Amino acid sequence: MFGSLVVVLPILHEGGQFVLRQGDKEWTIDFADKFATATEPSVCFVAFFSDIEHEVLPVTSGYRVTLTYNLYHKPVHPSTSSIPTPFQLKLKQALVDLVNDQSKLPKGGYLGFGLIHDYVHTGRKLLELLLGQLKGMDRMLANVCDELGLRYSLRLLYREVTDPGLNLITTEELDVSKYDEIYDDPSGEDFLRRAFVGLNIEQIEGVILVGQPGKLGRKPEILEDDSIEDDDFGYEFKTKLGIFYRDPVTEVLEVTPMKSSVDVKTSYMTYGNDAEMSFFYGTACMLIAVEPAESRHLIKL
Repeated sequence: MFGSLVVVLPILHEGGQFVLRQGDKEWTIDFADKFATATEPSVCFVAFFSDIEHEVLPVTSGYRVTLTYNLYHKPVHPSTSSIPTPFQLKLKQALVDLVNDQSKLPKGGYLGFGLIHDYVHTGRKLLELLLGQLKGMDRMLANVCDELGLRYSLRLLYREVTDPGLNLITTEELDVSKYDEIYDDPSGEDFLRRAFVGLNIEQIEGVILVGQPGKLGRKPEILEDDSIEDDDFGYEFKTKLGIFYRDPVTEVLEVTPMKSSVDVKTSYMTYGNDAEMSFFYGTACMLIAVEPAESRHLIKL
C-alpha cells in the first residue's frame, strides 16, 4: 500500500472539510462548497500518499458520504513515454550539474540523499523491499538516475558508531546477536566487531561524510587499533576493522540531510557496575555512485 483514494459522493452537507498536512504545509478542501457551486452532476475525489496526515473537520449539517480505497502498486517499471514535470526537469539539470562538477568528490564516492516519505518496513531485507516502494520525490530521484544512467542504491547509514569518525554504510541492519554468552564487560566496539564477522566490504563499508556544515570528514581513531585478536567470547575474529575501508577512504557528499523515517535500532546489553541497554541506529538513504574526477564522464542532457 502506498496511498489512499477518497471519493466524496454528491450529497448536500455543510462542514466536513478535508485537511491534509505534510511538514509545515497544509491544504484544506471544502467539498460541500464544490458541490454547492457545481453546474452538473459530479463527484469529488482526493488521492494522497499514506504518510500524509489527514483530518475531517466536523459536519455541521446533512451527511458526508464517502468511498475510501487503499492504493497498492506492483513493482514500478519507469515508462519511457511519460511526460516529465517541470520540477523533474529542474531536478535532472541540478543532478547533471552536480555530477559534472569535478570539484565535488574528486576521488570519487557517493552523493547522499535522505528519504522524504514514510514507508512500511519489517525484517532484515528492508532495503531490497523498499526500493520497489519508493514514491513521490524519492521515486522521482530514482527515475532521474535511471534516465541519466547513474548507479544508485539504498543503504543504511550508521553515523558516528562508537567513535565520532566511525560512519558506516551497510546493505542490511547490523546484527549483534552473535553473542551466545557474556564472559566479560563488552563495549559497543566489541559488539560492532561481532556484527562484522562473515561480512565483506560490499556489505558494510566505512566512509567519511563530507559537505556537512561545520564538520570536516575524518578517519575514525578506531582504525589505529591493531589489538583485535581472538578473545574469551569464543569467536575467532580474523579481520581488523581496516579491511572495511577502501584506500583512499570512500567519501559521501551529504547533498540533502541523510535522514528518513526508515530507521532501524539494534540493541545490545553492556555490563559494568550495572547492566545497561545500548543501541546502534541506522537510517535508510539513497546513494548515487560517482567516479573519480579524472575518469568521470560528463553527462549531457
